[in-house]
Amino acid sequence: MEYFVSINNTAFDRWQVELLIESFKINKIQDYLCVAIAGNTGPQYADYTKNLKKHKRTVSHEDFGDKNSLFSLILAIDNNLIRQPFVLLKPHTMLVKPVEEGPDTIIYNVQGDISPEIQDQLKDFPLPFPGDVFIFKNCPNRFFHKIAIKMGEGITEEIAWLTTMQEYRDFVTYGTGPLEMPMIYPVMETPIINYKHGYPGKFQRIHYRFERAIQFGGDPHKDILQIDPTPLPTEYMQEVVKSYQKAKS
Repeated sequence: MEYFVSINNTAFDRWQVELLIESFKINKIQDYLCVAIAGNTGPQYADYTKNLKKHKRTVSHEDFGDKNSLFSLILAIDNNLIRQPFVLLKPHTMLVKPVEEGPDTIIYNVQGDISPEIQDQLKDFPLPFPGDVFIFKNCPNRFFHKIAIKMGEGITEEIAWLTTMQEYRDFVTYGTGPLEMPMIYPVMETPIINYKHGYPGKFQRIHYRFERAIQFGGDPHKDILQIDPTPLPTEYMQEVVKSYQKAKS
């Protein structure tokens, strides 16, 4: 099983993907993770590149703006840089254990993490709304290109994904078992931690965007270590940070 994640070349995405790579190193499968990195000419106020500099599977490409995540995935697929089956990840995730392949289809975790506005637009959507993590196995490549065509017509990425999934619903499986869990989950039962929404009152990743010289937050890695008490997923995240800090630059 391979894994793919797309990031912008900004400190905000880098501090997250540095920990993602570290979680793969802990599982000793870092060579199965492909990281696509979009170019960036904006200001840089912090540097998180220790793991990225050494990571064997990186793909650099031009900046496609809000289309980076999809276009980089298509680039990687069309050039055989990644092959199915693969897991599509977000930067704000960590690997707890390798993901199992499952059946020949598109698999996703039911999270319902879709904005009310989009839910209202897609009242007749025939599938439960997905989370952030997908498994693709024997999925037609035209599925990804169809999403790109819709985005080229001005449709937002989120709606393009959902409407294309509707058209290809014969390939979609959901609810086959949890794939992702938040950092405040009470038990460790999924292969992926998704800290998109952080830890309310203690840690929010949006505080570490590094878009200005003066930040609302400090060092996100150090701040993760300050969280107490710690649910099991958060405790695992702390172990990943400690491992990252011990690694040589």
